[in-house]
Amino acid sequence: MREQAGFHRITVVFHQGSGRGKGLSRASALRSRLDPEAHHITLLDITQSSPQNLHATLRSSDAVVVVGGDGLIHTVLPFLVDVGIPLGIIPAGSGNDAWRMSGARSVEQSIERVVDFISGYGRIRLADLLQVIYARNPEETKYVLGAVSCGFEALVNEKANLLPRWLSATRYVIALLISLPALGGRAIALDSPEIQFHGKVFVASISNIRSLGGGIELFPQAADDDGLADVLLIPETPLLRILPAVGKILRGTAHRYQRTARTPVVQVKFAGTSFGDGEPLGEGDFSVTVRPGSLTLMDLSFGDTH
Repeated sequence: MREQAGFHRITVVFHQGSGRGKGLSRASALRSRLDPEAHHITLLDITQSSPQNLHATLRSSDAVVVVGGDGLIHTVLPFLVDVGIPLGIIPAGSGNDAWRMSGARSVEQSIERVVDFISGYGRIRLADLLQVIYARNPEETKYVLGAVSCGFEALVNEKANLLPRWLSATRYVIALLISLPALGGRAIALDSPEIQFHGKVFVASISNIRSLGGGIELFPQAADDDGLADVLLIPETPLLRILPAVGKILRGTAHRYQRTARTPVVQVKFAGTSFGDGEPLGEGDFSVTVRPGSLTLMDLSFGDTH
C-alpha cells in the first residue's frame, strides 16, 4: 500500500435505478463534497453510456468511483484491469458483497473515505481478479471480483435477478423459496492441483471474496489479495441429512458435507449457465485463473489522516 497525491479527473459511475434512486443520490452526495476547483467530476449514468464511451471515459480518468452493487462493479471491471486507475466503491446495490471487502462499514464512511482518497489523504491496495475463459469462446476473457457460481446457488441468483431491485438483499431469500421445488444436484467436474471432484453438487462456487447474496459468508477465509481462489463444493446429499447443516452453511461454518480448497487455478466442466458477481457469465465448460494484483482499489479501511 502507498499514499497517494490528489486526483483531478474523477469519473463517478452509477445506475439511475440502483436502490430506488440511491445510486444517483449518493453519486450526487459524493460530488457535493469534492472541491470543483480541484477536481473535474463526471457523473456517468451507466444506462446512458455505450461500451465505447464507458471505455474512453474510464481510461481517461485519474480515479473511478462506482456507486452501486456487484453487478455495476462487474460492468466496469474489464476497463480497469492492469491499468493502475484506482477504483472506489460506494454501496447502492442489493448485494454489495465486493464492497464488504473494502474496509468501510457504512455508506457515510465510504463517502468520507473516498473523498479523503481523492483529496490525497488515502492509499491504494492491489486486489486479485478471477480470470474466466469459456471453452466455447476461448478468445474472450472475462473478469470477476467476487464469486463464480454454477450450483444451486446459481439458480437462486438467476431467479433473484428477475425480481425487483428495490427488494435489496431480500431478493435472494425470495429467490431461494421460489427455487426450492427445483432443488437437486447439478452435474459438474472440477479439477485443480488442490481438489478434484466429479459428480452432482448442491453448491459449487469459486470466490475471492467472503460472501454471496448480500452478506452470506460462504467463504470466511477468502481474501482478495492472496493469489488464491476459495472453492466450496457441497455434493448432492439426502435432504434429511443436510437440512440440519443449512444454518452452518449460511454462516460459513465448516461441516462434514462440504469440500473446500484454496487454489490459483481450476478447470470446470459444466453444461449450464454460470454466474459471476451475480450476473450471467457464460455457458458450458470454463477455467478460472487468479490474476494477482490486477485491480487497483482505494483502501477504504484507511482512516482519517488529516
